[in-house]
Amino acid sequence: MTGSNTASGDSSHSRDHVARSLQRSLAGRLVAVSLLATLVLGVFVFFQGGQLITDAVEAQLTSQQRAQARAIADGLEFVGDSVSVIARDEATVRALSDFAAAFQQLTDEPDLIDSAQAQQIEEHYRNEVVPILDEAGLAPPPGLDLAPLSDASKYLQYQYVVTNPFEPGEREQLRSADGDASAYGAAHEQHHANLDQQRIALGFTDLILLDSDGTIVYTAEKRIDFGRNIEIDELLGEGIVSLPRELAAAAIGEPVLVDFALNPAADGAPTLLGAATLSGPQGTIGAVVVEIPIQALNRITTADAQWQQIGLGETGETYVVGEDLAMRSDSRLWLEMPDTYLGKLDDAGYPPELGDSIERFGTTVLLQPVDTDPAVSALEGESFVGRSRDYLGRPTLAASERIDNDQVNWAVVAQLGVGEAGRPLGSYLERLLLAAAIVVPLVGLAGIILARAFTAPFRPVVAAAENIAGGDLNVTIPDLGRNEANDVARRLAALAASIRRQDEALASERAETARLLSSALPARLVEQVRNGKTEIEDIVDNVTAVAITISGVVESPSVDPDTAADYGARVSHDLETEAARLGLERVRSSAGQHVFLSGLGKATIEAPAAARFAQRVAPLLDRFVAETGLEAGFRIGISSGKVISGMLATELLTYGVFGKPPQQALLLAGMAASGQILVDSNTAHDLRAEFEFEPDAELNRAISRGVDALVLQGDPATAPSGDSTDSPE
Repeated sequence: MTGSNTASGDSSHSRDHVARSLQRSLAGRLVAVSLLATLVLGVFVFFQGGQLITDAVEAQLTSQQRAQARAIADGLEFVGDSVSVIARDEATVRALSDFAAAFQQLTDEPDLIDSAQAQQIEEHYRNEVVPILDEAGLAPPPGLDLAPLSDASKYLQYQYVVTNPFEPGEREQLRSADGDASAYGAAHEQHHANLDQQRIALGFTDLILLDSDGTIVYTAEKRIDFGRNIEIDELLGEGIVSLPRELAAAAIGEPVLVDFALNPAADGAPTLLGAATLSGPQGTIGAVVVEIPIQALNRITTADAQWQQIGLGETGETYVVGEDLAMRSDSRLWLEMPDTYLGKLDDAGYPPELGDSIERFGTTVLLQPVDTDPAVSALEGESFVGRSRDYLGRPTLAASERIDNDQVNWAVVAQLGVGEAGRPLGSYLERLLLAAAIVVPLVGLAGIILARAFTAPFRPVVAAAENIAGGDLNVTIPDLGRNEANDVARRLAALAASIRRQDEALASERAETARLLSSALPARLVEQVRNGKTEIEDIVDNVTAVAITISGVVESPSVDPDTAADYGARVSHDLETEAARLGLERVRSSAGQHVFLSGLGKATIEAPAAARFAQRVAPLLDRFVAETGLEAGFRIGISSGKVISGMLATELLTYGVFGKPPQQALLLAGMAASGQILVDSNTAHDLRAEFEFEPDAELNRAISRGVDALVLQGDPATAPSGDSTDSPE
């Protein structure tokens, strides 16, 4: 009995030992398999998540780069359109003609500058100009006479630069030089306010007028280039010196752009130039030139220094590279941490002279080389997306593309540091290892759950990035929680919002372009021009032309230039509103002269509508006088006949009205007495049934000049048209 019990106990102990051994072995194997599965899944998820993050960052950079490229291309197009509009403006043509003629008179005038004035000019250059050029590294060669070459140029610099009571940078506030009693002084007082207002409204640093010989006969900023000749003067920058060649290759009025160059007249600052030739009755009379500062481009590339807000994080940036592989916009690191940037230059192996030049000029534009794969590929016409090293040798993810503009060869590069781009992946790896160390028995199941948990959030992020890259900015990404995927999602949302804001800004720019077109074209033609239709719209029409000359508004000496401009715009608006109400179309509108046509595009001559409109000018002007206190007056001429009008199918955007009625109406307005309406005999014959005319004795002055005209009574109460709310019909 005893032996039997002992054998039974040993067998039970052996089975228990084997069971415990199997449990330990199975548990160990399960743990090993689970751990292996966790490691395999972890490695798989690691690489898959890394690729997803890289794809998302590259898509984000590509979207950002393309948005910046579109914004810059549209900005350059806006500059060209603005220059073309200024060049076609009759006021600009008159201003250049007056300045050129006045400058020629100065050239023919002896003894313009006495010895004391010449001494002041020399002291000005020695004490104020040379130190600034030395500091900018643009010191002229020793022995070079810095003063302008001609006495006429010295005279202008003495009157408007040397003795200008305003500080540099504010000299454009001088409207009339006290010591300049010449024809140039009169021309400057007449035209400067309008030209400077255009410059400010369009955001240009300076507006320059060149005569046909290449002499700068006007500059809004009154700097050391005033009065100099761009073809022979050695003190001017290479940008403006290259203009004659660029303008010679372009059609009259066609805008040209000259890439950024160091500008001695702007204290060495890099400037971009836009220019177009001006045409007068005898052909080309010169050119208009505008300066665009580097800050204008920086505002686009840096989003007004809001890099993180647009999704570029702590190290990301966008910048522009020129065809010489040098920067055209400032480096983010230079703008944020100049000392760190200069240290990075040394680490990258650049010579010390580069850092000295960047410090001296205060910019990386035209100085920082960008000989990188993204820049080279984009300038050669091939877009780039992927890993690279930037201009400081730092590893980055980058996207680049050439800007769509025929006149400048620029590329836009968007980049983000590799370390920052991979930061979410590093955080994920730490969490994975921590989970494996704590939950080893459940690591197999945890690996599967973690794999799903870490890969699933990236799908909506990548989908959103693809939608943004495809142009859909109204993406919705669900809340992904406090993790790396949600960080990327927030950045994508910020990027989409930034692009939407830029699209809104572009829409605003397009609206501004339409406004500029409407200042040069009738309202009915603006939309067809924007749609690319420029063939002749109206061929031959019978019309009645109304020419109105307004005096005492813009040229009033008691009103400052800004207020005078507002008054002129108000009078123009009131006239155009009343004309539109009666069915007339505006064909010309300037500070003191307006021309409207009645019957354009209609089967009959609308002479009564033109007469009613002329009679309503006096009440409009009386109301304006009562509200402003100005002593304003008007003269009106009316003439009927055939005209040719429409959009001309040429390389330039040109709208014209050609025929005798506008010219005859302007002649009658010129001969009319203040407050008088003169109508030629043909038009008066058509109007006698409805309107009354004053006795012929009032027309002795007109008849003596061989013009057959009558005086239309100007009281609108006598007109049979009813109140001012009558429709054109």
